[in-house]
Amino acid sequence: MSLTASLNTALTGLQVNQNLMRIASANIANAGTEDYTKKRAELGTIMVDGQGAGVRIEDVRRVVDQYLVRQINGQTSKVATAETLSEFYTRLQDLFGTPADNSSISGLLNTFRTALEKLATDPQQSVSQFTAVTAANDVINTLNSISETLQAFRQEVDKQIGDGVDDVNDRLQEIDTLNNQIVRQLVSQQPVGDLLDKRDIALKQIAEQMDIKWFERPNGAVYVMTGDNEVLLDNDPRPLLFSSPSGVSKATSYPGSGFQPIEIENVAPDITTAIRSGKLKALIDLRDDILTGLQDQLDQLATTFADEMNRVHNSAMPIPGLTQFTGSTTFAVTDQLDPLNPESIPLTAYTDTTTSTTSYGVIQFAIIDSTGQGIGDALRVDLDEFVAQMEAYVSAAIGGPFTYQLTVGDIINMINGAYAATPPPSIPVPPAPAGWPVGPTWPPSPALVMPSTTSDIAGLYNLSGASIAGGFTNGAFARMVNGHLEIGLPTGSAYGLAIDDTQTTLAQTSDSRPATFNYLMGLNDLFVIPDTSISAARDIAVRSDIAADPAKIGRGYLTSVVRITGDPTTEEWYVGRGDGAGANAMADVFDAQYVLGGVGSLPQTNQRMSEYAASIIQFNARGAADAANAMEFEGKLRTELENRFGQISGVSVDEELASLVAIQNAYAASARVVTTVNSMYDDLLNLL
Repeated sequence: MSLTASLNTALTGLQVNQNLMRIASANIANAGTEDYTKKRAELGTIMVDGQGAGVRIEDVRRVVDQYLVRQINGQTSKVATAETLSEFYTRLQDLFGTPADNSSISGLLNTFRTALEKLATDPQQSVSQFTAVTAANDVINTLNSISETLQAFRQEVDKQIGDGVDDVNDRLQEIDTLNNQIVRQLVSQQPVGDLLDKRDIALKQIAEQMDIKWFERPNGAVYVMTGDNEVLLDNDPRPLLFSSPSGVSKATSYPGSGFQPIEIENVAPDITTAIRSGKLKALIDLRDDILTGLQDQLDQLATTFADEMNRVHNSAMPIPGLTQFTGSTTFAVTDQLDPLNPESIPLTAYTDTTTSTTSYGVIQFAIIDSTGQGIGDALRVDLDEFVAQMEAYVSAAIGGPFTYQLTVGDIINMINGAYAATPPPSIPVPPAPAGWPVGPTWPPSPALVMPSTTSDIAGLYNLSGASIAGGFTNGAFARMVNGHLEIGLPTGSAYGLAIDDTQTTLAQTSDSRPATFNYLMGLNDLFVIPDTSISAARDIAVRSDIAADPAKIGRGYLTSVVRITGDPTTEEWYVGRGDGAGANAMADVFDAQYVLGGVGSLPQTNQRMSEYAASIIQFNARGAADAANAMEFEGKLRTELENRFGQISGVSVDEELASLVAIQNAYAASARVVTTVNSMYDDLLNLL
């Protein structure tokens, strides 16, 4: 070998070893850098005319197991799912509290029950009334607040979905750019290890958001797809499309009502439900399932709570009595027996399956003073007797059987005195009932007056006393207004009205229990849920006049006593000042068990309301524990995979330092060759 060839060979050794030192130094410097993979140079011989002419670095490759990379990215998606769920479940636990917390829903329900028991003991104590109404408001305010927060969470989650989609699009664009750089570098035979690291990081970041697949093409570029095989990146990125609504309520849902799908640009399929893991999967489940299920559970609790409390409170009367009762039940034209008569809403008698008896029952009205004592005579109506008398009257007139349909309009007419022996002239003649035969005179002549001593159809207008007479326009104490029943005294009256409907037994659709008249009409509700409400828990409220004046909460029942046995004219009506039976009945609601349908992840159950509230909290706690366990398990599995990956691709400083020693020795040997050749050149020149 010539001296020149020897010198060139030694120089290539110097250059290669310099580059090897640079690679080793980079490995050592990045030993602690996350996702950095160690690099190894592949050396090759320089051949000239079939003779070795030195050494060269043919490629700088990463030390990577691609199978492990795919496993780690898949596990990263699962960890991101668990972490996102765990984060939100922790926040939900803070929101709901624990069953033992007095500020939790179950704790507040128990506090309300205690307040009602105190009210039953001291019904006329203003402190007891205030405490009961305050406790009721605490329950309601908590239901309202949690519901608002749940919807705020859904809006936040939906925004995070948008952020995740934006991140995926940014990473796809980054990978596309890296693909182009990698292809160019490979064509020009330049190292691509660092570019491949960056691309792997971008793929991992996408995997954090959603499950993906990718394949490397022969030219070095990668082809990216969703886990469901929809293309995200081919020659160019195909961005995801998504937008968030400006506001979120319970009515906002996916698909089709407010929440938008996740779509691929210019590709038909909606991939929302096809995402199987990653942060996006967790967020979608939270938005459309978990948070929605919790809201449905709260709404069922609120609906049952309001319904059962109202069922009892409707019959309980305050002292002083209310000037006016306004029903919360709204009647539409489709509910009316006669569309031309807005008061003609049918009432159906309840059939007791144990005794096979069908009965409407008895309803009673009285005007009371500020002490609860009745003023004048009360109005007692035996609804079954009224129906029987109407049927007898018509049957006699037409010479055949006639079935009469009792309506709300009949009760309105009774209260207003339309059926009295001498009807008040200011009361308009009631309309003929639907299906009324042509033969009988309407209204009945003489006026329909019950012969029994247990009924009196004279009406409040006639029997309440001249000092109270007048009522509303045209003198009516009862009327239908905008589909609601109203019963009351003139505005500013010094007296109040009390109703005893505890003996009424009316049938209600889809209910196996009899309903009282007040409950059916929604008279004297304690809790109000608007007809237009889409979320009972968000919109439930204590009736405004009770919230403003706790003395209006119902406590006792309208009752009567006959002072002289056998003499009905000595009957006196009153609401006892010490009567806390109504408040006690409301407290008893908490001891009863109710069938609550399967909602969200809770199955159908038969529980007390406080137990159901505790079940909601426990369900949330169980979800939090499951998410935490999943996060721990999936995290450990990812750590194990990363450790295995690190053993292969990670940098060992000791190995790199040992390699540097070997490189240094090789460099020194090449340098010695250069020195020797230089010396030989000097000797040769001296000889010449």
